[in-house]
Amino acid sequence: MRIARVILIAAQLAVFMLAGTNVAKAANVRVTGTITEVSSGTCGDFAITGRLLTFQCVGLVETWAGGISGTGVFDEAVSVNGVSGEVLVSGTETFVGCVGATCGTLGWAYQGSGRLDLETFAVIFIEGEQHFTEGTGGLDGAKGSVSFSLIGEGPATYQGFIVI
Repeated sequence: MRIARVILIAAQLAVFMLAGTNVAKAANVRVTGTITEVSSGTCGDFAITGRLLTFQCVGLVETWAGGISGTGVFDEAVSVNGVSGEVLVSGTETFVGCVGATCGTLGWAYQGSGRLDLETFAVIFIEGEQHFTEGTGGLDGAKGSVSFSLIGEGPATYQGFIVI
């Protein structure tokens, strides 16, 4: 009986030590930098419902510089209020690159809001947040979020934390 208890305690201790090793390896990385659109992708037909103009775009490409560096390809849905210029964006992105020196792929979902100039259709500002949903390679298991802000033609800026 005593040997069984000693084995059980040793096994539990080993599990706790391994779990502690994984926690100790996790790093909370603060990231800041810029996002520059490289390609506007392909946008579908516009739909107008009352004052709301909606459309979807696929295959947009952007580069990330700073704490996150690499290239992202994203799809998004856009809604624009034709009276106020308020804009809502949401979508998903697949990113290939690095967070600091740790590299792999990241997937995330994002949403933002802002305002457009209705005479020129130019961005006045858009602010939002993205949450990491998956990762591979060195970024497998990455968690966290960043907020982004675009004023005028950009580039956009971002800041946040990623646990890798």
